[in-house]
Amino acid sequence: MKRETFQIEFVTPGFLAGAEGRAEWRAASVRGELRWWFRAVAGGAWQGDLDRVRGQEEFLFGSTERKSLLNVRTFGNPAASSQRFGKGLSAAEIARLWKEESPETVQRLTIKKPDGQEILSRPVQYLAFGPVSMEGTRRYFSAEGSGQLEVLWGRGEVDAETRGLFEKAFWAWLNLGGIGAKSRKGFGSLRCKEQPGVSPATIKDFEERAREIWSLGAGFGETPAWTHFSSRARIYAAARPAGSWEEALEWLGAWMIAFRRRYGYSKDSRVFDGVPIASRDYVWAAPNGGKRRQGMPDRAGFGLPLPFKKREQGETVIWGAPAGSPDEEREREQDSRRASPLLLHVSRFGKDFVPVLTYLPADLLPSNGSLRFKGHPRKSFPLGVPQETIIDRFLGDLEAKSLIRKVTP
Repeated sequence: MKRETFQIEFVTPGFLAGAEGRAEWRAASVRGELRWWFRAVAGGAWQGDLDRVRGQEEFLFGSTERKSLLNVRTFGNPAASSQRFGKGLSAAEIARLWKEESPETVQRLTIKKPDGQEILSRPVQYLAFGPVSMEGTRRYFSAEGSGQLEVLWGRGEVDAETRGLFEKAFWAWLNLGGIGAKSRKGFGSLRCKEQPGVSPATIKDFEERAREIWSLGAGFGETPAWTHFSSRARIYAAARPAGSWEEALEWLGAWMIAFRRRYGYSKDSRVFDGVPIASRDYVWAAPNGGKRRQGMPDRAGFGLPLPFKKREQGETVIWGAPAGSPDEEREREQDSRRASPLLLHVSRFGKDFVPVLTYLPADLLPSNGSLRFKGHPRKSFPLGVPQETIIDRFLGDLEAKSLIRKVTP
């Protein structure tokens, strides 16, 4: 039996909870992440061969029919906290971070109270929506808190290729992903202390290894049916480092707030790829029971469900089976989540904190899936190019402003 031990440090706060709601450094959570990243890495290397990936995944991690070859243990609960974080920013400050300070942009980003006073936006808390709410902050592992992770390899022969892919998946988890709630929004970002090969010491080392991971799927030219690396996958890093984890998440949150709040309102004069985007998104949904537009907001491509608010009521974009499907099938599917293909992460290199954005496009909906407003369940819409390309537009906008740069080809 081979034993590998890693000292894991939280780069950003991590929302992990046990059965009683306390912050808990859990082996089950680690196993889940490693399994997901193995599927993403091996799927690229094996050209989307799901049967082969599943076979090796079950060999390593187990299934209902076989015991796991790998055993994961965690020790030493990291320091926990429930203190609030994230400062408020004005519309002008968010526009400045987004490098688009036109009067029209600042106006669209401004939200005011009935008395005319501006409501400040909190980009870090925006990314943490759910674990952080108006009522308080769920207990979390603090940045710089650390715990121990142990991986034990049991008896069994692992071929060199599968073992190598697991090591790459382990690297990808630590350097592109995270753990816990809101890990796709930059929380629960980790690094391995005292092992530069696992967590790179410099941004140059990171970029070299990231390109190696990406290249595994470079030969897969289609949009994957399930999430794995492909030629369409891309990895970006911020053009300059932040001075703290909070500043790094503030940038990511401000970029996302600005793009989404600014995008596609009725007088949006901008054009993407030759297509006007006016009336494509922000004030799309009508109150429940009201008249709504004959289509779907582009922003559905960021993941589902997508809630809108308009005064006291609003709508939520969901997905489900096509119109005409049995009621029980529609009821079972309509509230299913579809995770965002864009993963946010914060890497730390010495005193520098670098936002990292990984885009792993795959089919957002099953082949028989469709989009609909929850308050109007009888009318459905097919997923279209505007929804499928919205993240490309977001990343292209940031790259054009030199806020991020592409790490992968």
